[in-house]
Amino acid sequence: MADNSLQKYPRADVDYIAVEAGSGISKSRNAALERVRTPYMLLVDDDHVRLDSSKIENLLEYMGTHGFDLVAGNQVEKYDEPFDFHGSYQVQGSLLLHFVGASTGEAVGAPRFHVTPNFFVARTEVIQGVAWDEKLRFAKEHDDFFLTAKLHDLKVGYCPGVEVLNASKAKSHGGDRALACEEYFFRKWGVEDKVEIRWIPHPFPRVSFYSTRMKHAIEPSRELFEQACRVFAARDPNFEVLNPYE
Repeated sequence: MADNSLQKYPRADVDYIAVEAGSGISKSRNAALERVRTPYMLLVDDDHVRLDSSKIENLLEYMGTHGFDLVAGNQVEKYDEPFDFHGSYQVQGSLLLHFVGASTGEAVGAPRFHVTPNFFVARTEVIQGVAWDEKLRFAKEHDDFFLTAKLHDLKVGYCPGVEVLNASKAKSHGGDRALACEEYFFRKWGVEDKVEIRWIPHPFPRVSFYSTRMKHAIEPSRELFEQACRVFAARDPNFEVLNPYE
C-alpha cells in the first residue's frame, strides 16, 4: 500500500509505503509496484470498495484461461451516470479516439481491449516493464498507462462479472494541477484532444462524442460519425443508430 496523503495512515497489516505528500498517483503506484514479489499484482484505487458478490480470483482464472497479461473487472459508480471505460483506441489526425465498450477486433480466446478501468489483475513482470509516467501526477495517468501498454502489445482483457464500487465523494480531482497534466499528456502523444465515443442503445439508439479537453459533448463531423458506426457495428451484431446525416 502506497500512501502519498498529507496526513499519513500507517497500517501494520500490509506492506505500507509512505510516499512524499503530493508526489502524485503515478509515483505512488510505481513505489508499490517495485515492492511486489509475487507473479501477479492487483491494482485498486483508494476509493474502491470491493463488493461482497465479487471474487477477485475470477480475474486470475479468466487471465489464465485466455492467456491475457492483464484482466480488469468493472467499476460501478456511486453516481447515476454510467462509467463504462473499457474499450479501444484509435488515433485520427490530431484526435485520440476512445471507443468505449468496443473491443480491438482481435481475440485471445476472448475479446481483447486497449484500455480498462483501473481495477485489474496483471502479470507483475509485464507491468513492471510498462509502469506509470511520474510526470502525470494528478490526471491522465490512466490513458497514458494503457497507451504505453498498447505499444508493448499487452494482451488486455475485461471480465465484467467482478466489480468494485467507486466510493469517491468528488467527481473531479486536481484542479489546475490536473489541467497541467492533461496538457503534458496531449503533447507527449502528439494529439490535441481525446474524444470518448459511446454507443447508447436506450432509450433511443445514438452515438455520443465527449471531448475530455473541453469537458463537454461535441458534434462530430460526418466522417467521424460514420467511422464510429463502423467500429461499433463490427463489434456488436445488435448495433443500430439514428443517423442524423440521412
